[in-house]
Amino acid sequence: MGYVIYFGEHPVLKNWVILNPLWVKDAIYKVLDDEFIRNAELYPNDFSRIWKQYEAPKQTFFQRMWEKLVPKKQDYTNEEHTHLINLMLAYEFCYRVNARNFLYCFQCI
Repeated sequence: MGYVIYFGEHPVLKNWVILNPLWVKDAIYKVLDDEFIRNAELYPNDFSRIWKQYEAPKQTFFQRMWEKLVPKKQDYTNEEHTHLINLMLAYEFCYRVNARNFLYCFQCI
């Protein structure tokens, strides 16, 4: 039992179902908490830098054993970057400013 994230009407996200909402929360918080964001301006290369330094949360013994059998990736793929940015836009954590080619992101408290 739990929650899933699904945007069936969204043109980019309609084929993407997220079974672990905490994974998305962690990715979005990484962006919102980034210390190098100035004036709430996010550039495309900022996402690559932020999500490259993603670290897996602490794991239970069984999770560590499972990971030895099926290694877990530590970085987000380019496809995941696109989907995560679209999720942030859909949730209105940020919006695209077309004229200057960056995303403006509100810093959440």
